[in-house]
Amino acid sequence: MLGGGVDRHSVSVVMGPAGSGKTTAGLQFLFGGPPEEPAVHFGFHENPMALMVKARALKLPIDARKDKLHFLWRPQTEAILDEVAKELLSALKQFGARRLVIDGIEGFAKLTDERERVTAFLSALCNELRAQGVTTLATAETDHIGVIPGQPLAGVTPTGLSPVAENIIALRLAPLRSETHRLITVLKARDRKTDMRMRRFEILDGGIALDEDYGRAESILRDITHQSDDPKLPSADPRLTGE
Repeated sequence: MLGGGVDRHSVSVVMGPAGSGKTTAGLQFLFGGPPEEPAVHFGFHENPMALMVKARALKLPIDARKDKLHFLWRPQTEAILDEVAKELLSALKQFGARRLVIDGIEGFAKLTDERERVTAFLSALCNELRAQGVTTLATAETDHIGVIPGQPLAGVTPTGLSPVAENIIALRLAPLRSETHRLITVLKARDRKTDMRMRRFEILDGGIALDEDYGRAESILRDITHQSDDPKLPSADPRLTGE
């Protein structure tokens, strides 16, 4: 889908709503390098213990890689923008890390009242990561809007991230009757010939597992379009809708 994969020293952003698989994608990337390669996970939300529990649940080799993986957690209430960036870059140099996950890159914007600084700050940070030889995967949360018929990318707004990232990937939740499907698409891959067609994926042992082609995703999107016209579906309870 990315036209060959992720380049070294590049920045990739995985966008999606809560529960779509962003943190799983980050952990899968973190463990995807050579066993001897140091890697850092930096986040504002989940603490290191919670991430280790999640990694074990995914059957990722957390215990075998413990000496090479470093988890940094900085709650937004206890951080200042420039100090956090300095701490992150220093940690990467100290550990000799060549692989970085930033879980919740939008968290940097909440560390300053100067909103106009954020895009320039992220651009400078990503340039420094490239200069240090670090390959980065960052996650970003989007609105929790399900797939809307005819508008499968509604709610995805990569504004501000496109200038700093070589690759942008979107994860979507697609409710279809009683089941919610996970879909993935590539929004951008710089200087690459990409396959932007959506694919369905599941989260299994080891992380995200993509369908081999776009067939099931296309069927799901088609069924969602027809779902609203199905006379057999029960109508909404007016006591719940306020009508």
